[in-house]
Amino acid sequence: MWRQLLEGRHAVIDGDLIEDPHCRLFALGFTVAEVEQAVGYAGYTSRQVDWYSSHPDRYQLVDEVWQEIEGWRAAQDAAELAQAIISKKAEIQREKCRLRDSGIMIDGVLFDTDASAQSAYTKTLLACQIDPTYSVAEWKASDGVFIKMTKPLVLQVMQESGSRESALTSTQKRKYAEVDALTTSAHVNRYDALSGW
Repeated sequence: MWRQLLEGRHAVIDGDLIEDPHCRLFALGFTVAEVEQAVGYAGYTSRQVDWYSSHPDRYQLVDEVWQEIEGWRAAQDAAELAQAIISKKAEIQREKCRLRDSGIMIDGVLFDTDASAQSAYTKTLLACQIDPTYSVAEWKASDGVFIKMTKPLVLQVMQESGSRESALTSTQKRKYAEVDALTTSAHVNRYDALSGW
């Protein structure tokens, strides 16, 4: 029975909209006035104590239902927080990958750094190790940009690209820790995953 009570969001009593969670008690036969006195305030008030004292048969029942409601809401909040953290970390990961693959500038030239470009750099470096004089006369650095690729240059591109990714990974780790420290799904959802890189 408790689960059915806990899953409702509101009820209409005598034409008035009663918001969650108080409406759960109406299904147990409590009146609007009784619910207002029992659980309509934050903490126990003298008015509530008086009500409990005059209804000893319902004291334990109200407390049990209230604790059930609070436990359910806490579980819902925890589940929402966990899902929000997963979604926010995925957003952070996507931004890290976007920045990693967006290229690096070397001497005013933009070099691609996506997976395809990294593979090409690795193959070129291997060729240069076999033949130190190896070079590519028309290397496509990025869209519409062609340069001569040599061993020193490919080494520089790979080193700076690696340093860039290392810095991005450090920032990603920091952002993950900041998200993990947040205590509500609302705070997690408001966290800016796109700035601070």
